[in-house]
Amino acid sequence: MKVDNVYEGDYLMMDDLLLNGIITGKLIVTGGCFANVRGIVKGDILVERGGKLELYGTASGGVTNDGGIVEIFGRVSGGLIKLSGHTVVHNEAVIE
Repeated sequence: MKVDNVYEGDYLMMDDLLLNGIITGKLIVTGGCFANVRGIVKGDILVERGGKLELYGTASGGVTNDGGIVEIFGRVSGGLIKLSGHTVVHNEAVIE
């Protein structure tokens, strides 16, 4: 799915996502799904076991990796929690 505008509320992934717009709630990246976030997630992002996140945009509510693959190139406000899985924070990333 591609989101270029505003998606109101929480978003539970059932297939891959390209986000250029805004999600006003939280984003849940489920197993087997890939999220390419170039826009803004105003809530937190949870990456479940088997999910994959590439964050180039902004996560205003923080990011939690609970068994997935997370790569951060953009900005995370609200902290980064690494419970399990593989997390890479690239040099250009900002974690607040």
